[in-house]
Amino acid sequence: MEPNFVKELIRRYVAGRCTARERAIVESYYLHLHAMGGQSGEIDYTAVGKQLWNTINKEKRSSYPMRIAAIMLLLLFTGSFAYYYLVQMPLVREDTGGRMQDIAPAEGRATLTFASGEDIDLATMVIGGTVTAEGVQITKEENGKIRYTVKDTRNRPNTHIYHTLTTPKGGQYQVVLQDSSHVFVNAGSTLRFSARFSDKERRVVLSGEAYFDVKAQPEKPFMVEVGGQQLQVLGTAFNVFGYLGEKQVTTLVNGKLQLKEYGQHWTLLHPGDQAVLSKHQYVVKKADLNEVTAWKEGIFMFNQVELKTILRELERWYDVKMEYQHLPKLEFYGELSRELKLSKILHWLELASGNKVHFTINKERRSVVVTNKQ
Repeated sequence: MEPNFVKELIRRYVAGRCTARERAIVESYYLHLHAMGGQSGEIDYTAVGKQLWNTINKEKRSSYPMRIAAIMLLLLFTGSFAYYYLVQMPLVREDTGGRMQDIAPAEGRATLTFASGEDIDLATMVIGGTVTAEGVQITKEENGKIRYTVKDTRNRPNTHIYHTLTTPKGGQYQVVLQDSSHVFVNAGSTLRFSARFSDKERRVVLSGEAYFDVKAQPEKPFMVEVGGQQLQVLGTAFNVFGYLGEKQVTTLVNGKLQLKEYGQHWTLLHPGDQAVLSKHQYVVKKADLNEVTAWKEGIFMFNQVELKTILRELERWYDVKMEYQHLPKLEFYGELSRELKLSKILHWLELASGNKVHFTINKERRSVVVTNKQ
């Protein structure tokens, strides 16, 4: 039964019916096999594997680097452990009191604040529900998204009317702005924008992380302010990572983008470029776009990522506090679904570290104690 379960999972992948969680597992496994030049000796599905690999190559850029998945992802499809991990492995850990513990991943939660100061908890709005305020109509759509539509077209827009979308830790949201630009807002972020853009420019202010797919309007540049930087874009898709206390990173997926610190000269980015702000200067390099945008596709993607960086990301995604005094110097490779509960992510980290680190969840305190076992 277990080999049939695995084969059925791969068939669902090829047919495009996998969840994000299953997709991450299947791709990681086959990327590993491709890098190692082999197939599983326990399950015979060579023909299915070839079809799967062709599917992966169609979706990945030709420059997509081979990642050797960490040990947990390798084990997933070796024998009966695959069925156990995906279906039967407990989704809980225990704290020292023996109580069952686990924490769910982020979901579509955000607060929308109007210029008047009124707040709306978007999680409580029904799908298809609308709110009219300050000359615009806001409609809630499926998949954690709101859409702005101008209702009062007779009067010139008041560019001093700002709305603010705030995602808490453990929440994420999407907003389609009045100009049809689409913004994916990651957990623990704030996006401030004009309810109606002016005739000369479109300006937003970001704190945190967001992916922008900007509607082209050459006569009206789209401006993003983030952490002392200014970005100017024209019909562009790009990702901005600008959490307080962390390096600010801007990655251009396609289109045109230039950026600068206030008072400095513009730096022009080309598609695939990534600009890291370091000591008031930009270091520009080529980026792995799949890795940069994995978060909005529901995937954790780790490519030689330090444990401390991973823990910060988990804090935002699961709304927990990581408690530790000293972390081992470890780097991780692999892909995992963001739909997994926290215990499974931590279990993977423990195994991938060779049990050099241990985690204990306390759900009531929303904290995780990290123990260095080295």
